[in-house]
Amino acid sequence: MDGLADAFECCLKPIPEAAREARQLVSVAWAHWELGDDYMARLVVSELVTNAITASEKAGGDPTIKVVCRLSGSCPVIEVWDGSDELPEMRHPALGDLGGRGLPLVACLSGGWTVEKRPGKGKIVRVELGGAA
Repeated sequence: MDGLADAFECCLKPIPEAAREARQLVSVAWAHWELGDDYMARLVVSELVTNAITASEKAGGDPTIKVVCRLSGSCPVIEVWDGSDELPEMRHPALGDLGGRGLPLVACLSGGWTVEKRPGKGKIVRVELGGAA
């Protein structure tokens, strides 16, 4: 983990343990910034990293996942970078569906999420947590 006063980041392999490492990064950042309870932020980063792991498995190429926590003014922002060009899409799962609830959950817990393509290959999913976290 590399930490600066205004940004914390780490690079992760697309393995299940990556979500735990991302949660640890969020906890360090939130404690440094004295933001209080980091539960919702840890839940959000877990969902985003899990999605990035799934996307990386399909994409081939560079499987590295990068997690960045930074402040935009007083608003905490979490970014998850991956090597897949496949853009996430909000789904509306039926009661019996096994997946598809991650992004709706992220949307409910945050000030919103955006996605942008990276130059070359990959994308960045960005979540502003604002007062929600």
